[in-house]
Amino acid sequence: MKKLYLHLGLAKTSSSSFQDTCLANKEELLSQGFYYPSFTLENNQSIQIANHSHPINSIYAKNPEDVLFNIQHQTDNLAKRNQHYLEELQAALHYDENLILSGEGILALEQKEITELFKLFREFYVDIEVFALVRPPYAFHCSGFVTHVYSGIFLNPATAWISQIKTIKKAIESIPYEINFFSFNAAITESKGPVNFLLKRLGIDTSNINFLFSNEGMSNEYVRVQNILNLRNSLIKDGKINPKNQQLNKNLQGEKFLLTKQEFENCQSKYKYECNFMVDKFGQDFLDDQINFSTPLPFDELMINYNEWI
Repeated sequence: MKKLYLHLGLAKTSSSSFQDTCLANKEELLSQGFYYPSFTLENNQSIQIANHSHPINSIYAKNPEDVLFNIQHQTDNLAKRNQHYLEELQAALHYDENLILSGEGILALEQKEITELFKLFREFYVDIEVFALVRPPYAFHCSGFVTHVYSGIFLNPATAWISQIKTIKKAIESIPYEINFFSFNAAITESKGPVNFLLKRLGIDTSNINFLFSNEGMSNEYVRVQNILNLRNSLIKDGKINPKNQQLNKNLQGEKFLLTKQEFENCQSKYKYECNFMVDKFGQDFLDDQINFSTPLPFDELMINYNEWI
């Protein structure tokens, strides 16, 4: 009996690398009885969409025009796009092999929208396995901070805290199956990292897999300069790309982004709350091994040459 494997991320756990690797090794996976579909735009079949939350969220979200992928890839006929996506999803569900779907953004859907999605899944599959990796609190915050800034959003590093608690609670409450949560700490000890960790747990022989790695981290200096530019003009304004937003055209060299010691101390109560939640839900293996800090960078030092970087 064929089985549906649904990968929910979570965010900042090498999900893009997992998706890109699965798509690049589509034939190898098929030879082992697993199908990883790609989706396309209704007006551009050459774009292969490996992150399944883009089409799924567009189909099921109450306001699909607000889905970031749709903002980035505008269309004059969103209903036509979603019909195209639905036909591709149904074709994938009809496939005879075990199906792998992956989308860390699926949990952005409302609970009733997730219920509708699983209603469709159950029309084709009796056996459904849901799984996710969970990153430790501080590592998740720093990585998530970079993603927000890279996406054109301003965050105050002295006060903002990016939490996973709401997402994890929502997953547990809204997904109608028990979720296998795995520690990212354990996954990164695997040869070839989290992608290999997950594929092996699906029962896939990875000896012939060509691993792809995405989303290299941005430097501390890059993140802080871009954050200042985002404060001036965010990337998304009134549901559209803001032409005034300035993006650095290269990653500045240097240490990876971390909070300064003072920034961390400002957020320490939030961090401790997150740690207590992780231990209560999953255990000590889901905590940070250590906490490191970045060197403070004066505002003037950050901005003195920023015109050269945009």
